[in-house]
Amino acid sequence: MRGTGKEGMDGLRRRRMLLAGAGLGFLQVVFAPAASQAAPALPGPLRQPAGMTPRAARGFLTRVVRAGDRLVAVGERGLVVLSDDGGRQWRQARVPVSVTLTSASFADGRQGWIAGHSGVVLHTTDGGESWAIQTDGVALAKAALAQAQGLPDSAAGRERSIQQAQRLVDEGADKPLLSICFADANSSYGGNTVVHDISFTARSGRVTGFLGPNGAGKSTSMRMMVGLMTPTEGSATVNGRRFADLPNPGREVGVMLDASAQHAGRTGREILTIAQQIMDVPARRVAEMLEVVSL
Repeated sequence: MRGTGKEGMDGLRRRRMLLAGAGLGFLQVVFAPAASQAAPALPGPLRQPAGMTPRAARGFLTRVVRAGDRLVAVGERGLVVLSDDGGRQWRQARVPVSVTLTSASFADGRQGWIAGHSGVVLHTTDGGESWAIQTDGVALAKAALAQAQGLPDSAAGRERSIQQAQRLVDEGADKPLLSICFADANSSYGGNTVVHDISFTARSGRVTGFLGPNGAGKSTSMRMMVGLMTPTEGSATVNGRRFADLPNPGREVGVMLDASAQHAGRTGREILTIAQQIMDVPARRVAEMLEVVSL
């Protein structure tokens, strides 16, 4: 769906929100921020490795996850501690940053990721013993700007999108990532693997971000989530069930993968009314959703 004259990009964003909110569920996917020529320097905590201390296990921890039989805990100032005996004894892992780490997820006993402040994402291939920076807030901001600048000159709201992305670049790596999850689903086209060993959990009440440049497999992953593609391996579920097995999927998760799926000549009210009738939700929800976004 393309925004009409006055609405531009803002109207488009609002309509997407309305489609997601018309049902009882709400899925919000946030793509990576991104880019500029004069990016600010990385903040100190992104350049400074976490300090090693014998009292690491007594530090402030934000999350504990499993990597096979191992426990991996993350916390403030780049703290990562490991336990191979169910939590009785802990040892500290070496981490290349000293920002607060907020979330961790392992696809198996060796492959894992951590997200944290300053937009950092860390990756391990040895069960958490060592970590490498996969991306950070500066790189994500650059990616967002590149994506905005790649929009056609005729695209509605292009300049506004560029300005917003440029602001992300100018502000630097000051945005935290609060959740990350990966879980062994593969998909391939013509023998070429497009998505490999990815898993994530979008929990209720949270914003789950997909991070990656164009072609990284974000859209493919979302198509697998809602049954538009079948993964070669693994599975994708919504509230514990395959999307196709949900009796009325629109009432559990809102989906808008392609703006052109909606006719550009329809108003937001018309689009919501169609969705309301298809999903058999109360007619009052149309007015309620319009009120939410001040339309």
